[in-house]
Amino acid sequence: MPYFVVAVVLGEFWRATRGRSRVGGIGPGRAFLGLLRQNHRRYGGLIVHLGVVLAAIGIATSSAGKIEREATLERGATLDLGRYRLTFTGLSATEERTHLLVRAGIDVTDRGRPAGRLEPGQRIYPGSPSPFASVALRYGLGHDLYLILGAFDREGRWVTIRAQVHPMIAWIWLGGAVVILGGLIALGPRLRPADFAAAAVAPAVITGGSDAS
Repeated sequence: MPYFVVAVVLGEFWRATRGRSRVGGIGPGRAFLGLLRQNHRRYGGLIVHLGVVLAAIGIATSSAGKIEREATLERGATLDLGRYRLTFTGLSATEERTHLLVRAGIDVTDRGRPAGRLEPGQRIYPGSPSPFASVALRYGLGHDLYLILGAFDREGRWVTIRAQVHPMIAWIWLGGAVVILGGLIALGPRLRPADFAAAAVAPAVITGGSDAS
């Protein structure tokens, strides 16, 4: 159902833009901007609706398609999680100003192709009864990968890693941005052709005045 709504909204924009382009003999870009200028409340509202649907798709898919695994890996061992393969390469520790940061090196491959390195860690503060997790993230339009370091061997021989894949999280942020854009268009003042003409003439007037002086 949400995908049908997206198709309907995009189809409405396509038909209106194509019709305006043919009638006015102008390009699709100018025709689309003309639609927003002429009826900003209607088309701004449609953009808001589209953003809400995109966010809803992202929320539903990220919840239903979530993959999660936890495993203890020795150095050189791998963990398969959906399209990703995670390889533990070693442990490192850095003395920070206020705490000790312990990080696990994890090489990531995405469908067999190298996809970088992630370093989930733990921040250990003096006097604190438990460490604080430092989550490692890999963002993507289709999937987000989260790695959390659990237990670890002080000699760096093994670690316990919790890995999660959340699909389409980026669609939630994209939907929110589209909602804001649509709201600005719908609530903003209607721009008349004279407004655009005045904006184009103003720089020329200022330039001419400065030359005369």
